[in-house]
Parts: sequence; C-alpha cells; structure tokens
Amino acid sequence: MFVVLGVWITVDGHVLAGPFCVVVFGLGAVVYFRRMRADGMLFELTPEGLRPSIGGIVPWRDIEVAGVGVGPRSLGVVGIRLSDYTAYARSLPPDKAQWKWAAIWAKTRIVARPTPADLAGMSMNWALLTEKEQDLAGLLIWNRKKYGGLDIFWVERMLPDPSQVVIGQILDYQAKVLSR
Repeated sequence: MFVVLGVWITVDGHVLAGPFCVVVFGLGAVVYFRRMRADGMLFELTPEGLRPSIGGIVPWRDIEVAGVGVGPRSLGVVGIRLSDYTAYARSLPPDKAQWKWAAIWAKTRIVARPTPADLAGMSMNWALLTEKEQDLAGLLIWNRKKYGGLDIFWVERMLPDPSQVVIGQILDYQAKVLSR
C-alpha cells in the first residue's frame, strides 16, 4: 500500500518523497514476503521427538495435543501442547536465544508465576526446574493461555501443507514411535 502511495506521490510531483517511499517500502515488502515464504524447516520429526527450528527437542511422550489455535493478530496457528516442559527445557543448549527471550519475558511481563491451576494436569515438578527452566516454562504456559491451548506453535501460512495435514503428520509419527 505504501509503495502505491509512493508512486502516487511521485506522479503528483514530489520527486524526493515519492521514490523514497517506493524504494524503502518496496524493499521492506520484498524482505517480509521472502521471510514469509522461506523454505526453512519449521520443525523436524525424529525418532527422539519433535525438533522445533528454534532448538531443543520435545520428546514424543510429552506431546499431549497437536492442533489448531489462534495466534498473534488473529492468525491461524498449528502447534503442540506439552504435558511436561522439563525435557524440552533441558534439551535447549545454554546459549540459545530462547533463554534470553524467556528471561526478558519473565522480567518485563506483569504476569504472575504460574499458579497451581496452571500446572494442574502436568507431570512436571515446578520446584525441580532451574530458574532459567522456570522462565521458559512460564513463557510456554503464557503461550498456552493466549494462543488456544498451544505451548509451541507455527503460523499456518508458514507451513508447506494445510494445517490438518501437518497435524496428521505429527500425530501419525508420534503414534508410530510410541507404539514400538
């Protein structure tokens, strides 16, 4: 829209502002759409578990649900809900960006630590988690509350296949691995 506005401003006689808008917002749009359609893998299904591109590994036994939810700005998302965050939190290398984001989230959000009700039904023991692991678990619980019950999710339009196909792939692989 801003590119079109820049062209209109240029036609209207503004020889500096119009081309500037076209170039800046045009390049921004190119970068945005390339990222949206990047062929990068969002996750990998392995015999050990689901490996998100953000790092770590979610053991198959800890995946409680795979489904569709509503994400940021009402975008459809596909994701998973975990029964226990311990193995996932401990699988992340100590230098991963998730630790930084979880710490920032924990210090800047005016959100209380998870309540016993938030932890109900989970098999993890909160007291046995380190402070970093608690920060990450708190962030995942916040995701669950905000994004339709999903702890880790991917925006639907980033997926290579329709959401129901992706959910089926995750659940089928999980069933195959757990039945061994």
